[in-house]
Amino acid sequence: MKHRRILALLCAVALVAGLLLPGVAASADEVVVYQTAVNDKLLDLNSETMPALVGGSYYVPYTVFDRDVTGVNLGVSYGQWKTDTAHTLTIYSLSGLLTFDVNAGTCTDGSGVSRNLRAILRNGKVYVPVSGVCSFFGLKASYTATPYGTLVRVTSSQAVLSTERFVDAATSLMKQRYNEYVRSLTPAPVVTPASPSPSPSPSVSPTSPAGSEEPDKRDVRLYLSFRCGTGESLDTVLDTLEQYGVHALFCFRTEDLAEHDDQIRRIVGSGHTVGLLVPSYVEEQTAGEYLAEGERLLSRIAHLRPHILMAEESGQGLSGLGLEEQGWALWTPNVEVSSSGRSAAGLAQTILEATDAKRSLAMITMDDSAVSAGALSRLLPQFGADRYRIRLPVETEL
Repeated sequence: MKHRRILALLCAVALVAGLLLPGVAASADEVVVYQTAVNDKLLDLNSETMPALVGGSYYVPYTVFDRDVTGVNLGVSYGQWKTDTAHTLTIYSLSGLLTFDVNAGTCTDGSGVSRNLRAILRNGKVYVPVSGVCSFFGLKASYTATPYGTLVRVTSSQAVLSTERFVDAATSLMKQRYNEYVRSLTPAPVVTPASPSPSPSPSVSPTSPAGSEEPDKRDVRLYLSFRCGTGESLDTVLDTLEQYGVHALFCFRTEDLAEHDDQIRRIVGSGHTVGLLVPSYVEEQTAGEYLAEGERLLSRIAHLRPHILMAEESGQGLSGLGLEEQGWALWTPNVEVSSSGRSAAGLAQTILEATDAKRSLAMITMDDSAVSAGALSRLLPQFGADRYRIRLPVETEL
């Protein structure tokens, strides 16, 4: 009994340190788990990104504050510099900045004043004290004990749910990820190979071509985008996306930006991506001026610089304008169905069938009509049931 208690203690200590003793199977009672949420989104659970409790303070990877990683815009950005002799991490917003010297264990603010904070290295990643960083940038950090690990949640003013309501809504997903994580820590049993025997002929499903395999939906990169024109149901689209914790790309024509400034600020504040919609009349000679005006307006409206372009009309070519050489990423959907003349149910079914045929990448483009808004409320639950992982469209992935 004494030896079993010692072994359990060693497993727990190893897990807190991010390591599992080789050959030791972990049970649920021995696992120390911390789950992470940003606003109303529960982040993936794995040992490389799990928060850590060090010296009585919770630390999280700096990427928790990175919108390109989490899909949630907390209003802060970062920069990291690493050489043979120096390693610094800067986290900043419009209101100030913090610079962590990882090697020296120090932190200073934008005025050069020393702060009682330090960053640490864990599993090769830089971790920062979540409470101190949140306090400095006007964010909130909360810690909630659940049956599936302590939930470390970072929230901004854009968070919709209280922590209590969020835990209620996310309990099923937290349980699923907790169980998957515990199973991942258990080594696979060693099987002694048996004597070779003739292999049976592979069976082929009558509905599938010989040798084909149904793709695991979790391996399909799925992105959502919206071509914004009328704006008649854009708020409904945003409400539905927030309800399901999904993020998307929204593209506007330059001439429509000022008219939709409030909606654009809501889009940015909710962690979505904003791009420019290029009308068919824009030619190579005028493209630079058209895009420069769009950049200027978006900078004034929401303090951002767009990087993604979308064609206003299906089949409209943009590659001939030389925009990629200027640093623009071109959004090229492979699932695009017009809402004209369709019902919401019909549009949703057509998009589902087209998406189901994709084996590795599905880039969906819809408009902001009432029909599309109705179809979206049907699509998102089904995508969740099919276990798709909907990703935030950013220029680095296009």
